[in-house]
Amino acid sequence: MRKSIYAITALLFATLTFTACLKDNDTVSTPECSITSFTVGDFVSRIKVTRSDGTDTTYSRTISGKNVFFNIDQVNNVISNVDSLVSWANITRLVPSVSADGTVIYKNPSDSLYRYLNSGKDSIDFTKPVEFIVMAYDGVNRKTYTVKVNKSATDADSLIWVRLNSADITLKGKSHSVVANNNLYVFAENDGEPTVCSTSFLSEGVSWTQPVALTGAEGTIDYTSVVVFKGDLYAIDSNGLIYRSTTADRGQTWTKASEQNFKQLLGADSYRLYASDGDQIVGSEDMENWTPFGTNSINVLPQTNISTVCYKSKTNSNIDVVVMAGLTPELDNCASVWYKLSAEDNDVDQQWNYIGISSDNKWALPKMEGMQMFHFNDHLYATGLSTDTDGGYQYFYRSDDNGITWRRVESLFMLPVSMRGTDDPISICVSGGNIWLVQSGSKVWRGRLSANM
Repeated sequence: MRKSIYAITALLFATLTFTACLKDNDTVSTPECSITSFTVGDFVSRIKVTRSDGTDTTYSRTISGKNVFFNIDQVNNVISNVDSLVSWANITRLVPSVSADGTVIYKNPSDSLYRYLNSGKDSIDFTKPVEFIVMAYDGVNRKTYTVKVNKSATDADSLIWVRLNSADITLKGKSHSVVANNNLYVFAENDGEPTVCSTSFLSEGVSWTQPVALTGAEGTIDYTSVVVFKGDLYAIDSNGLIYRSTTADRGQTWTKASEQNFKQLLGADSYRLYASDGDQIVGSEDMENWTPFGTNSINVLPQTNISTVCYKSKTNSNIDVVVMAGLTPELDNCASVWYKLSAEDNDVDQQWNYIGISSDNKWALPKMEGMQMFHFNDHLYATGLSTDTDGGYQYFYRSDDNGITWRRVESLFMLPVSMRGTDDPISICVSGGNIWLVQSGSKVWRGRLSANM
């Protein structure tokens, strides 16, 4: 305690001396002494995992400081992160950047000495609350803050799977799943004669309708193209025509929605349905008027395994972030990933843009057959058949930057153990806090984060 008093006294003396030495036009003496912003830099954690062969390994996992938001309570003088960090986060060497009206000093929990803060450079242990003091430029006033970095006590981001053994579902071949109006629809290949079955979430995915053939289209409905737009189901048939199936139709009966011919149906967001005629991407709000939305890099537009997801921007609820991924023979080792911002305001709305693979990007989404992409818990995930020696479905890949980079997830957020290594086709979709995974045959899993169990 005596060292702390000496340190503060020395700091006060230094501050007064420094202020006195300045000319009147060099500084303004003020009693203000508040922290006005508090952020942290990226931090890396080493995580230990057990391989399938029983041996242990470790890997690095980085949390971006840009995704950790701190609230400054100026009444109680407490600064803390808004959302708790995951339990494995290493907070022993965080580098804070602080803006303040005054000179900032701090005290590590492990000792009693106060130090000047070298903002953006000093590494501090935040496993216990850290005391920050702002000394006013008048050399008299000061304000003390307690900074807390909160972590979850458990692995809240662990994915827990439940196999629905009582689910009375039968699928033949590959499948494609979508969610609309509180129902889960699963479209199956069925030897070239696609079928659909569905379940209400009120039954917790246990009670299913029997598979029935898709009717109403002039050609064969491409079951892999089915998307949801404004509550209805849309798909393209083998003749390039777009069809609609309403809630009452339950994906069984289809009615022509547009007279125009297209090569592909790409996806939808809150505002438009998107398709390609082979030369450009177009979008429509009413299926009658189609607006161009991009021609650049059209040669690498996804042709198969297309997944398109949209989610609200964190900064503006009127803006959709839309990401599309799929496979094209034009790219040998990676998937084709596209991005746009969508809004009613034409000044905000964007064209579709291909996320090119630069030489310095070592984390492109790998090319995987049977690839599925979805948005869950503020992250993008993708999975597919592994091309390495393990084979089958093995891991999820995660993107935290809207599809630009993808990292393989090797702990906590994993596929069901019993299906890893298998190559039976799967389809994945998300409803609220649940991930629904359907595998060819009669296997249905529901995944939830452990915090929501």
